[in-house]
Amino acid sequence: MTFVSTAIAGGLLAVSRLTNVPQNDLVFFGREVMLHVNNVYGVRMAGVFMISLGTIWLRTGLMPRWLAVATYALSLTLLVVVSFSLWVTLVFPAWVMVISVYILTVDRPPSIPPD
Repeated sequence: MTFVSTAIAGGLLAVSRLTNVPQNDLVFFGREVMLHVNNVYGVRMAGVFMISLGTIWLRTGLMPRWLAVATYALSLTLLVVVSFSLWVTLVFPAWVMVISVYILTVDRPPSIPPD
């Protein structure tokens, strides 16, 4: 999705360079398409990724149950609320940070004892 948005931005820049005054309708359309591709569809795909990862965690027990349930709640927030507020897009990076801090701080015993 990011590559599509970047391609649209490149096309808009190329068109605006060819004309002295960029057409407002064309620039507005391109900006809105980039916004929707990046923020709406990209964030919804991040929500789908979070749901699949939460399911893996619940079924395998790799992460605590509370973290998997929180992942489900945050992913549903991404799927539903992103159309209403663009600030919701910050949920995914915050979730990645929480998961990373948890993985780095929790000392898990090895599953296979050393010989």
